[in-house]
Amino acid sequence: MFVNRLSSPLVATFTYVDAEAVTLEGLGTHLRAYLELFQALPKLEFIYLAPTARLFQTAESEFYHVLYGVREHSKPVSVSN
Repeated sequence: MFVNRLSSPLVATFTYVDAEAVTLEGLGTHLRAYLELFQALPKLEFIYLAPTARLFQTAESEFYHVLYGVREHSKPVSVSN
């Protein structure tokens, strides 16, 4: 986790490093563990890091499913390879 002190308003950025990138079970567990914190923040950035882009789209879907209860998202998102 880090906070960019140059941004206004301040935004907390969280990361999840998926070293194996085989399934998203670990990501789901991680998101649920921090769900209350994520929901309490007015804005956050979340970075999913993996050695392959194979699961990026599914990881994005899992993020929105856990945090907002939907698979499709209407909030801005940035996914980079």
